[in-house]
Amino acid sequence: MGALARVPLHRDVRPALERLRAAGLPAFALTNGSAAFVRGILDSAGVTDALVDMASVDAVGHGKLRPEP
Repeated sequence: MGALARVPLHRDVRPALERLRAAGLPAFALTNGSAAFVRGILDSAGVTDALVDMASVDAVGHGKLRPEP
């Protein structure tokens, strides 16, 4: 998991999030991982401020393949 946290985002992520914001469209992060882990990745990449919020499996206690997420 530590190595995954060091994988850089694609270069077009930040510009895409900025274009969404400029168009008045909210951007959310949806993850099948833990909120803390993914927030750390997004913080390190410098894109957290471009997101309205984040939803993770932590909120419902189930991962993909279940209808709750």
